[in-house]
Amino acid sequence: MKNSSLIINSLLNDLDQMFQGKASAAFTGNYIIENWGQHKFTQGTWTQAIQEKKSQLKILNKALKNKVYFAGEIYDVYRQMGVPGAILSG
Repeated sequence: MKNSSLIINSLLNDLDQMFQGKASAAFTGNYIIENWGQHKFTQGTWTQAIQEKKSQLKILNKALKNKVYFAGEIYDVYRQMGVPGAILSG
């Protein structure tokens, strides 16, 4: 991605403001920028959570063998379909 350094610098600036410069200080220079629309099994980032019942979403929230946990907008029972739901689910 040709603008990746611009993206990384922008993110580091935002995080530095939130965490008193600690993001840049801790940044190793290694990063991965994902394009979820290009992945075979995701093919994008849109969910249909609004069509699911809360009881079904509660099942999705259960960890697998206490080792694998899921987060994202679909996993918040009350605020799906947006950034608040994704943040709260994490």
